[in-house]
Amino acid sequence: MLDTTGGITATASTVAKMNGNSLDEIQSRIHQIGNIDLRVYYLRPGKGSRFLSTGTVIRTGGKVSLTRMELRNQDGLLIAVGTGTYIVG
Repeated sequence: MLDTTGGITATASTVAKMNGNSLDEIQSRIHQIGNIDLRVYYLRPGKGSRFLSTGTVIRTGGKVSLTRMELRNQDGLLIAVGTGTYIVG
């Protein structure tokens, strides 16, 4: 779940930086995005009935995007955190 959140976050950041590019150029760039490194720190057991995963961009460059992700249960209890590095160019 954290990898997916990080990938979507990196993709959204990359698309936002491509303002003014054609749809074909944006689609071509999206197809090239992939995970380079993923680090997850499990803080407690994943107990709950619903979970929320959020992501933020630490930095997006021309080639690489670094994201930070969090996973919480329905009570807001922090279950895991992670960082992901994604190739975006």
